[in-house]
Amino acid sequence: QKNTEALIDRALSKISWSAQQKEYYNNPVTDGSVFEKIKFDKCPPLKSCDNVLVYADPSTSNKNRGANKQASYKSVGVIGKKGTKFYLYKIWIKQTNNSTFVSYLYEAYHYLAEHQVDVKRIHIENNSLQAPHYEQVIQPEIKKQGGGIIHLPMSEDTRKKSDKFERIEGTLEPKNRLGNLIFNIAEKND
Repeated sequence: QKNTEALIDRALSKISWSAQQKEYYNNPVTDGSVFEKIKFDKCPPLKSCDNVLVYADPSTSNKNRGANKQASYKSVGVIGKKGTKFYLYKIWIKQTNNSTFVSYLYEAYHYLAEHQVDVKRIHIENNSLQAPHYEQVIQPEIKKQGGGIIHLPMSEDTRKKSDKFERIEGTLEPKNRLGNLIFNIAEKND
């Protein structure tokens, strides 16, 4: 009674649907199906975005999926932000080896160039557990594949990661629910 509908709506907009159900409606929800719907739409020209970056998440595994179902996923994504919208233009995600992962970094770099992005930024997750792997495996592979011709503009993301549930439920799910996380319709079948 003390809160207006506008204040209630504002409070609810900042947390995920499942968190709302747990906290305010005494309705525990089973974790695991956070994104019921993914929004696919046409993305604006990449060069028109306020911010553009490539984010890469390596794993220390060097195994391809093949017969090894335990191989870790590696991913690289081209993300653009325009206003309140986050556009996922191109995503590479696969259970693959380090060489293929590095090739995705170069593909992302070329993707930025093809779409006339002047300032190219590639951020790679490199927390304390990944640091030796990045220095001893990923950096040499970058140099090998670049052949001294292309120098990737790499920045290490050394921030400590928060809990995965918090990152997904607290950060991505509200953006997705509000229609502000948009996957490129041109990549829907990839």
